[in-house]
This record gives sequence, structure tokens and C-alpha cells, in this order.
Amino acid sequence: EFKPKKKISKTKNICLNCSSIVKKNEAIYCSIKCKAVHKKRKILNNFSDISKEVSYYAGFIFGDGSVNGALMQLHLANNESNIALLKNLSNFIYGKDYTLIYKKVICLHVNDEEFVNNLGKNFNVYKNKTYEHILNIPSDYQKDFIRGYFDADGWISVNKYKAKNNKFYNKITWGICSYLKENI
Repeated sequence: EFKPKKKISKTKNICLNCSSIVKKNEAIYCSIKCKAVHKKRKILNNFSDISKEVSYYAGFIFGDGSVNGALMQLHLANNESNIALLKNLSNFIYGKDYTLIYKKVICLHVNDEEFVNNLGKNFNVYKNKTYEHILNIPSDYQKDFIRGYFDADGWISVNKYKAKNNKFYNKITWGICSYLKENI
């Protein structure tokens, strides 16, 4: 059960998308852009059938996405690789590009209860996913899920070091950010 950290005044309307104050009493969104985020769209791929591509995207969502109720959100830094990835994901889910591009952020929102339920059922991607759930991904698709997760939250470091024989070598290390070691 979700419990907000701050109590919100009952006299103020809060935008359902960005949590800013809404000026009109009857409105539930602060702008047309915020309303468009929550618009129900036809889903072509709701992640009900597990495949390599679905597993990759589920891993990416596990790493950088958030799930809240029937809404899945991805907000990434606005750069060429993130734009390409989110546009591909949007086309995979909707058959159309519904990404929103701002100055510093690119966003994709999927407002579909069945889609979010399938993320949970097939990949254990839930609200507060990294704190409460151990991953249980079919073995045929674990590599694809991990690849997506690594693309979202992975890192590679290359450092030069001098060995005792006075030769220089490259030391390559890599890792994935996770809050539960059981998930790695």
C-alpha cells in the first residue's frame, strides 16, 4: 500500500502526472502535455508473450523505469542513444512513437493495467521492485533481461595500471547497480 510522505492539502488540486498544483478546481492535469501522458492508447504488445525482445525491454524497464498503479514510466537523459531506444520501445509497444522529448529528458509512459500486470507476472517488475521482489525470469530469457538491465543500470570502467614488471595494462571492470544481491 502506497503512503505519501507529505499530506496534500484537500483544498489544492495536484496534477496526476507531474504533481504540480492545478489552477482550475475541476482539472486533474496542469497542462495538455500532462493530460496526453495519461491518455489511454491502443497497445500492440502488452508483454504477455515472453520473447527475447520483450525480456530485453523488461530488463531495461527494471533498471530505469518506474511502475505506479497502471502506469509504467521511463524518464531518461536526452541523448541520441536514449532517444533511439525509447522510440524503438514505443514502436514495439504501440506501433507508433509516443515519446515526449524535453530539453534534458526523454519520456515514455504506458498507461495500461494489463501491460503493468504482465511486467509483474512475467518479470517480477513491480512498484518498489528492487526492494521487495527477487527476480524469477525463465532461463531461456535471462541473458536478454540482464542485457537490458545492464544497458539501463550497468557500468564499465577501463583503468591503466603499471605492473611490477613495469609494463602498463588495461584493467576492465564492470557492474550492475542493484539493491538486492539475490537479483544479481
